[in-house]
Amino acid sequence: MLVRLVLIFWLASAARRGFHPPRTAREKTARGIFKEIESFVRWAKRHGPQKPVTIHLKHEPGMPKAEFRRKANALKKLGDEGKLFKFIEPHRLRDTARRNQHRGDLIGRIRRQYAHNPDFRDRLIDRITNGSMQLDHRHELQLAGPDLRYNLRFLDSTTNNAIGRQIREQIYHLPTGTPIRIKIL
Repeated sequence: MLVRLVLIFWLASAARRGFHPPRTAREKTARGIFKEIESFVRWAKRHGPQKPVTIHLKHEPGMPKAEFRRKANALKKLGDEGKLFKFIEPHRLRDTARRNQHRGDLIGRIRRQYAHNPDFRDRLIDRITNGSMQLDHRHELQLAGPDLRYNLRFLDSTTNNAIGRQIREQIYHLPTGTPIRIKIL
């Protein structure tokens, strides 16, 4: 009887302690990042709140409508598939080397592809380097998205900042592991 009580208490306290990534997830490789995300999603489904919370994304003045719709619809689809959860606070740091490598590779591809049209090539590169475009995580880091190259794309900086802020403000007080759904207004 005493052993059962100790086991029940230990299991309950383990659930309260929160998510701890496996040792292999500490690697900054794609494999380590995938293991961390998979482990967190399993933990969230077992120990996190079961009822999803719906957050609202709203188009704001200054956002290009097409870019807002593309980003919001991608997040809505991930939420409908059950892949969005409030991630750990504070969430892991972004890998700047990966981001810089992705940006450099894209600039190299633009230079090769548009070598015959230097005006157009230079305008594209200027949009990437002058701050009007930012690397965006399709599956937001704050919603348990991986910080990997396949999850990156360039997005208008106004749209990226506004959507990130809207999400952050709405999930700030939610417990870690809360399932998230998206409603577009």
